[in-house]
Amino acid sequence: MKPIKLTINAFGSFLKETTIDFNILNQAGFYLITGATGSGKTTIFDAIMFALYNEASGDIREVDGFRNDLALDDNPTYVEFTFEKDNIIYCVTRSPRYSIKTRKTPLEAKAKLIYGNTIVEKTKQVDEKIISIYISRVFIYIFL
Repeated sequence: MKPIKLTINAFGSFLKETTIDFNILNQAGFYLITGATGSGKTTIFDAIMFALYNEASGDIREVDGFRNDLALDDNPTYVEFTFEKDNIIYCVTRSPRYSIKTRKTPLEAKAKLIYGNTIVEKTKQVDEKIISIYISRVFIYIFL
């Protein structure tokens, strides 16, 4: 998998929409994510894991806690991750389940996956497709 772009909004320590363009970093072939404590390094990995697998990158954080505490009701929480695998470009967008003050019930989690002319919008189907994208690679490693 080759990461292309990651956009984070009201997610973890990223209150405002923030985009990381991995294409710039991919030119070097190798890169390091570094910064001071609390600068959002782990949140970047959480965002990628959440986009792909609907879970955090470690055991300490919970998906339902990904919404930035300072986000206003009109500031949606989402992650959009674009990546390439086997010459196919995929773009997955996810929002966790979260509460806002102007609604009695929480906003439900959402997921969408776009690749080629295909759009998958049901969370379970997005999960299944992403697993199928990577399962072939796992089998290759097992048999090598």
